[in-house]
Amino acid sequence: MIRPLSHKPAKIHESPPPAKLRGIEKGMEGQSAIIPAVRCGKFKSKTLAMAVGLLVLLSGGSAIAATPAGTTINNNATLTFKLGAFNYARISNTASIVVDEIVDLTVTTVDVANVPVTSGETQKSVTFLLLNNGNGNDSYSLANTVVAGSDFSPSSMQIYFDTNSSGLYDAGDTLYTPAVNDPALAAGTTLRVFVVSDMPLGLTEGDVSDIRLTVNSKSGTGPGTGDSGSEAIFGGSGGTDSDISTYEVMTGLVMTKTAVILDPTGGSDPLSGATVTYTITVDVAGVGTLTTVEVTDYVPANTSLVPSSFELNGTGLSNAIDADEGDFDATITNGIAVHWPNLAVGDGTQVIKFSVTID
Repeated sequence: MIRPLSHKPAKIHESPPPAKLRGIEKGMEGQSAIIPAVRCGKFKSKTLAMAVGLLVLLSGGSAIAATPAGTTINNNATLTFKLGAFNYARISNTASIVVDEIVDLTVTTVDVANVPVTSGETQKSVTFLLLNNGNGNDSYSLANTVVAGSDFSPSSMQIYFDTNSSGLYDAGDTLYTPAVNDPALAAGTTLRVFVVSDMPLGLTEGDVSDIRLTVNSKSGTGPGTGDSGSEAIFGGSGGTDSDISTYEVMTGLVMTKTAVILDPTGGSDPLSGATVTYTITVDVAGVGTLTTVEVTDYVPANTSLVPSSFELNGTGLSNAIDADEGDFDATITNGIAVHWPNLAVGDGTQVIKFSVTID
């Protein structure tokens, strides 16, 4: 005999969604997000394509990890019921979806202000940061241009990668050659990029040159073009992005200091009684005139100033604040100071010297 079923309805249990999707369903308050698009059988949810995938950028260029492109998400439903005195369970077929690849990138300048340059200066760099903010691996082609309307065009413009992660352009960085060493980045990672240039002669104070770095994704889009055979679609950048950094001609000073030792035996050892002669050179770089220029330097501890050794461009300077450009133990305690009301490129190199004796 077949007994009647219990009046309790059969329960259908569905597996909970993956953690990453649950986080998005809860809204991820205070954050904007794109969830990677997914494929289920022959049908693709366009809503999910736009709702399933943007990486949330945090400080420092890091990102909340999105589900990697090509990940397969499997799901089964469970049916339980009671027939007479017996409990039964049935497992549904597996519904599988494959996470699509979002191809997306961001290029931003790292320079917080215009980069100062002077006429004829060489190997000056502007700096950019490339971020792969998609959810798959990608490679890129790079190009630099001078923005129309700039006051001048630098020469010998080349792109370098910050290979040694120093944050500054230096000898340890790698020259970029298009189609030879196009950079590749995993999802959520960054690359610092330098555009290095030489400045022409004859520039004017305040002249600017805007340098644009353009980066294009080399990934294709469509079925099978993404990671692990997933479908790839473009994110908000459309697979390309650019930003601008600026050179500006500014007047500046270049200063160097050297020390020469003469010991009592005629050698160059730092012995007691030896004389140390300091030479400070000052050059105005760029164009224009600087005003109220001042150089100060303390007499080192355990030494004493040699009388009458303080001079500017071969002419002796007095210790007092008077008609000449220098003073000792007046502007600063136990130190020399040299002042110029105006100093321009045409004034040439300024040479300050003073000597001390090691006590």
